[in-house]
Amino acid sequence: MTNRRGFCKAVVNKKKKRPKDIPRGTLTYARSKLVREMAAICWWDSKPVHFLSVGGNLTLDRVARREKTGEQNEVACPKVIKDYHRFMGGVDVHDHFRLQRYSVQRSITFRKYYKSLFLGLVDLALTNGYIVHRVYRKKRNMKAMTHVQYMCKLHMQLIELKAEDIYEGNTFQAGECISGEIYETPGAEWHVPKQGDAWREHSGQRKRVQKNCKVCTILNDDGKRGATTTYYCDGCDFPGPIYLCMKPKWPVKNAIMSCWEIWHSEYKNGKEIRANKKGRIRVRATKAAASPGKSPAKRRRKDTE
Repeated sequence: MTNRRGFCKAVVNKKKKRPKDIPRGTLTYARSKLVREMAAICWWDSKPVHFLSVGGNLTLDRVARREKTGEQNEVACPKVIKDYHRFMGGVDVHDHFRLQRYSVQRSITFRKYYKSLFLGLVDLALTNGYIVHRVYRKKRNMKAMTHVQYMCKLHMQLIELKAEDIYEGNTFQAGECISGEIYETPGAEWHVPKQGDAWREHSGQRKRVQKNCKVCTILNDDGKRGATTTYYCDGCDFPGPIYLCMKPKWPVKNAIMSCWEIWHSEYKNGKEIRANKKGRIRVRATKAAASPGKSPAKRRRKDTE
């Protein structure tokens, strides 16, 4: 860092170790004339420590250091350095996970730099997801998964995805503001998509059971069945789960919307469906299996009317 253009050379010391004539804790700094908050710092510990700080506090504080004799002494230290060591933990953990464990970017080499840069962003998203998972579990006094468990589970969920589960299209066009009331349901604060728990064996592989999308069934005027999906709304109050596509494909109000968005915004959680279309929606109530290993008993479909 000290060889960067514009860095103040007056605070740079080329000695690798602290000379005996320089006391431990000695501080030298220089402020920028154009940006008064910017300061170049050299603080002597057992080696010179160089910093470039913006808005840091240069008031002196104390840190504990152990001498070669085993005696522990307090040494003067600027507060900006103490703050750096205090708050650097998140960055250090992030780099540890991203660069040293299961890195997609480091597993393959490209001739085009931007391809490697893209994989770096993928690594960044994976690491951020795991950090959020750990914080979420900690706040709820729950045990978090290890990094390898998290990655394995994520890989399995990605393998199970089908083409209709992938978000496509532009859903960011300008549209009317949606009131928060249409997402409110008694007994549920949020409408959250969840995947069904039913599984089946297909060609030796274990896959989730696909269900017909309710909105596709309404909007298909030719009488055909809607697309299949594994996602249903956990907040809608119906006898059974309401399965909805997550793929934006229907033009509504100058925007391409998914069945999930149409159901909750246009149909008001199923309360404002046209009368001639209601009969096309059938909801099958779920029923637990009588004993382990047996399928749930079949039940006749019921209209939601």
